[in-house]
Amino acid sequence: MPIEEIKNGVFLNIAKSKKYKTNYISLGFLNNLSKEMASLCSLLVRVIKSSNNTDDNLIKVTKRLENLYGAKLKTLTKKVGETHLTYLSIEYLNSKYTLDGENIEKDIFAFLNDMLNNPYLPNGAFSEKTVATEKENLIDSIKAKFDDKMMYSLDKCTEIMCSDEAYSACELGDIEIIKKITPKALLEFYQQFINNSTVYINFCGSVNEDYIKNEFKNLFSDNRNTTPLKTNVVYNKGEVKTYLEKLPIAQGKLTLGFRTKVTAKDDEFINLLLFNTVFGSSPNSRLFENVREKLSLCYYCSSMVEKNKGVMFVYSGVESYNKEKAVEEILFQLEDLKNGNISENELIVAKNHFRNTYKSLNDDNASMSLFNIGQFVANTNVLASELVSKVDSVTALDIKKIASEIYLDTEVFISSDKEEKTNE
Repeated sequence: MPIEEIKNGVFLNIAKSKKYKTNYISLGFLNNLSKEMASLCSLLVRVIKSSNNTDDNLIKVTKRLENLYGAKLKTLTKKVGETHLTYLSIEYLNSKYTLDGENIEKDIFAFLNDMLNNPYLPNGAFSEKTVATEKENLIDSIKAKFDDKMMYSLDKCTEIMCSDEAYSACELGDIEIIKKITPKALLEFYQQFINNSTVYINFCGSVNEDYIKNEFKNLFSDNRNTTPLKTNVVYNKGEVKTYLEKLPIAQGKLTLGFRTKVTAKDDEFINLLLFNTVFGSSPNSRLFENVREKLSLCYYCSSMVEKNKGVMFVYSGVESYNKEKAVEEILFQLEDLKNGNISENELIVAKNHFRNTYKSLNDDNASMSLFNIGQFVANTNVLASELVSKVDSVTALDIKKIASEIYLDTEVFISSDKEEKTNE
């Protein structure tokens, strides 16, 4: 079924399937990214997840889900290019497998309606206790990103590389902004969030389409006013930015940020994805086989592409005495691909890995839903299965052309603050 706009700014994608005994619903609330937006969204989704007008605390919410045959509710916040995604999903048993064929669909939508439209508002605002608790939990989550030094290195590279761009904002928000959010201010934002966010709904399972469509329509008002989503793709070569920080860690963390110019909406996107497979995102990639295995310069070395922003990151765990050699080898492998040195066997292996990776999306509803949201934000409806069919036509020359346009923008190294031995 094609994506349908069922209300102003509310889009529904139904993927009918009898593959599982459960149905899966995800709702993605999309807004233009900023530190303030990320802070408010991240706090709001935690508050409305833990209470509503019917169930005024997390224990009651959890019990209600348990009574719906153990329905599973999950939330996350994520950057999709320079769009902030507030994501919630619920997976529940298909009614044909319930006791005596009990239809729980109505109860599932009643739960979603309470969560989205009937928040717990003692004294006309969100509960001070709930907001205070969730603010503390959210701040702890942000601080935890610092404890994961690989993630910290990646975040620092993003921050420096995109310092003048919305993409530099953390998807969880900013601690100082979060501290200042009051229950009243959060309620005012909630009202804008429900009515002004672009909403992408993904349903996967076996159900009557007309019934599902009507239930989703009832979740949203007719008076909605959304703002167009936009992502600024920067491609402006300049001097490579470098950042070095010493911390009490056992192993250095290296992150290299590259600009690619290509995003999911471009015809060359499939070429970029296969380039990334050859370069660093697979177990047979150049970075794994050369930087890690052959030369033993690091503990791990991999690359990933952000398909909506047109950037690529290489991240690696490396000792300080090997850092320069590791950077040199990473850039050499990129240059080698720019020169078109790609064997036929290398291309075959990469294509096989690519096919398996994207075919496996069909085995995980959450992964497929997030993939579809990314495609929607990019204003393209190319399915994962279509990318699989396109990969056969990608040539070594296509990869060479893609590689020739990729350039290093930022280098970040988080090293140990202790004197390290050399490997000599």
